[in-house]
Amino acid sequence: MRILFIAPFLPYPENSGSKIRAMGLLRSLKGDELLLLAFGDQTERVHFKELKKLCSELFVFQKPKISPFQKFLNHFSSKPLLSKRFWLKEVKIKIEEILKERKIDLVVVETLHMAEYVKTLKGLFKVLDEHNLEFVRAGRRVSAHSHWMRKIYYYLIMMRLRRYELKTIKMFDKCLVCSESDRKTINGFIPNKKVTVIPNSVDVNYFGARQGAHDSKSIIFTGTMWYEPNVDAVKYFAREIFPLLREDLPDIEFVIVGDKPTEDVIVLSKEKGISVTGYTDDIRPYLSTASIFVAPIRMGSGTRLKILSAMCAGLPVVSTSVGCEGLDVVDDENICIAESPQQFRDKIIRLLEEKDYRERIATGGKRLVEKKYSREVIEEKLIRLWKGLESELIRAI
Repeated sequence: MRILFIAPFLPYPENSGSKIRAMGLLRSLKGDELLLLAFGDQTERVHFKELKKLCSELFVFQKPKISPFQKFLNHFSSKPLLSKRFWLKEVKIKIEEILKERKIDLVVVETLHMAEYVKTLKGLFKVLDEHNLEFVRAGRRVSAHSHWMRKIYYYLIMMRLRRYELKTIKMFDKCLVCSESDRKTINGFIPNKKVTVIPNSVDVNYFGARQGAHDSKSIIFTGTMWYEPNVDAVKYFAREIFPLLREDLPDIEFVIVGDKPTEDVIVLSKEKGISVTGYTDDIRPYLSTASIFVAPIRMGSGTRLKILSAMCAGLPVVSTSVGCEGLDVVDDENICIAESPQQFRDKIIRLLEEKDYRERIATGGKRLVEKKYSREVIEEKLIRLWKGLESELIRAI
């Protein structure tokens, strides 16, 4: 097949959940003629060499800048800001040029951000890969805020996103999602839509070689630290859960690892026992010295690679039900689920004080990842998906 792969970012290096997922899709298409169009900048040219091992051609554009005035005007648009942020006329022209000059069999679009470029084009087999359901994530933002004016504001954003996202999904031949819960959500609104669950995957060999005794009183969270659900999660943990832990364990530590922390996150490091690392090109050393991974996530959608990576590294995970949504986990078997600050406090203290319990949860999580979420397992699912689509396209000719 000749495939045009459209992404809002260069998928390499694999230093975020979105990039890891995108690279998984690209690797599963190896052997096909693959054209990649993405946004990037000059500093990322060093990574072109790796991408060219998978792609026959690269088309890279500078991400457009959007002014505060344009952001304000977007409130009166039917298209959400996430689409406007990635809209560039030159990209639209290039895509139309590629489609005109090449016989493209399949177009794969990464995330709703890039769907506007091809959603109305006819005569193409189009696949949309939804890392998150954006309207679900927006809806959870409503409940995360207490002020009524903010609730109304975010509710209106959620309603606009829902209309746009569902209308867009209808225009694609197939939609890929991270979890069964996302599939059910889409099919609840669009009953006959072809939706395939492709879970996120973990490189077991990369994260699996864990070292150290892990009897420390160190708790860790990892993630892109400008991303709102992650920012909300660490602020919630630092302000409402960590003080409860320090009452019993004054020497406990909370380590926040992730790129581009906001000022709201950086200021947390002024609190005793909390550290913010900023960017690191390898989170494994931090995972290897921690005892517990926490995911106190209250908003967002999709599934969290951070949880799978921590499990693969042998760490017991304590998460909200939203944080581990879409993962095939069982409370007190391969994960600890906590909804309130007091529940987080109780689960964490039990893990720290009961070694057998800690090892049981950690072992259960690691086995789950190896069985259902390893790169090899998910890549095999993707290969079967593409073969099925290829057969479908051949029959349509």
